[in-house]
Amino acid sequence: MIQTKPPRPDGLEVPAEQVLAWGCDGTADLLCWLTSDDSPADWPVALYNRGDDAWIVADCGVVEFLYRTLNTEDEDDSLSGVMEWGAAGPRFLTEAEERRIKASSQDPWPDETE
Repeated sequence: MIQTKPPRPDGLEVPAEQVLAWGCDGTADLLCWLTSDDSPADWPVALYNRGDDAWIVADCGVVEFLYRTLNTEDEDDSLSGVMEWGAAGPRFLTEAEERRIKASSQDPWPDETE
């Protein structure tokens, strides 16, 4: 049987064509936007937590979602594979910058808790 419309993701009250994936973490959790609004600025973040096999819809946009996640303001710890939770200074390194730091015999990801 040929299916003309994708099925609705389990646990989400929107059609699958209104779910736009934009990222994932190291444990294959999916970060998505719910595109049901005409304005992309109003699209909430939807997260598929693979470990819990559950969808979570955040009450905010992507910038606030990432800020909350990296600053451990999310009570439910919605991403299952984020080691950076609560890090004093979360940061992004390109692969080239990480290689450059390693080549200088330094640790690009020092443990800031010590």
